[in-house]
Amino acid sequence: MTFNSMDIIIKCLFIIVFSLLLSASYDILLPVNSIIPLNIQFIIVLFIGVTLHNRYGCVAVLLYFLLGLIPCPLFSYNTQGIHFFTNTMGGFQLGLIPFVILMGVNTPNKSVQSLFKQSIFSQVLFFSIGIFVFYAMTRPTFSWTQILSMGIVPFIPVIMINTLFVILWYKCLYPIGLKLILRKKHG
Repeated sequence: MTFNSMDIIIKCLFIIVFSLLLSASYDILLPVNSIIPLNIQFIIVLFIGVTLHNRYGCVAVLLYFLLGLIPCPLFSYNTQGIHFFTNTMGGFQLGLIPFVILMGVNTPNKSVQSLFKQSIFSQVLFFSIGIFVFYAMTRPTFSWTQILSMGIVPFIPVIMINTLFVILWYKCLYPIGLKLILRKKHG
């Protein structure tokens, strides 16, 4: 695989834009009846994985982590710095890396069925890591039964809707954008 300088510039721009979009998504909460607040980060990571694939998607998430670690108020609840990973939502932050890697593995030319399975599996892994850390940090406050009933069940429809959005993005909208970029590049 060869890259010219324009390819590298476009990939770097996508990495920066997706990292900034990921940090902005931290503050946008979804109205889900759960003990765990749900923002739209995982939706953005789905799109990052499908669009940038695993290697460049991982770089975008690592850049997002770097933005979170510097003392800059990019994130809600005053979670910049090391507190970014050590609060009750830290497991969801750490889960973004395997999530984007799994979502981006062998994404090109996937069938709808394969993309569906890949999306479901990566989201379940992401939520499992996050919920496990949340439970470990709030164990005296919440029982495992409460975590299951109010922390996992509300996410099931969200996972299904996200999967449908990602399939629509990858099979319909992403190829149109790719064709426009390639047409401008070669046209």
